[in-house]
Amino acid sequence: MAFSCQQRIDWGDCDEAGVVFYPNYFAWMDAAFHRLCLAAGHSQRSLREDFGVFGTPLVSADCNFRGPATYNETLDVLVSVSHWGASSLGLGYRFERDGRLICEGSEGRVFVKKDAEGRMSKTAIPDAVRTTLETVLAASPA
Repeated sequence: MAFSCQQRIDWGDCDEAGVVFYPNYFAWMDAAFHRLCLAAGHSQRSLREDFGVFGTPLVSADCNFRGPATYNETLDVLVSVSHWGASSLGLGYRFERDGRLICEGSEGRVFVKKDAEGRMSKTAIPDAVRTTLETVLAASPA
């Protein structure tokens, strides 16, 4: 089960060698996570307003580069959940061009709340959020 979206490579995404500058993959993983959440009906704003979740910060990130990608190409980004915890989730990412693996990565995210003094602490993933994310992942053709 994987959610699929696309990422177009713009001129400014590339380095002097003409290939994607590696930090962009981390930004694109973040964007793909938020696209998955939006497809499930949850923005970062609605998580806060509807569930009291202050955010979903990263606790880990990793990327392995398997091939080059360059300007004016479009990558298919496949997002899957590798594990569900009470307050955290692990995400896997595959960037493909025409079915060929270009890059794969992972993220660990935790759901947090903020107390009156501004301190953040983990909070449970709301059941409704998990259910809608699982529904989107199950319905995705990827």
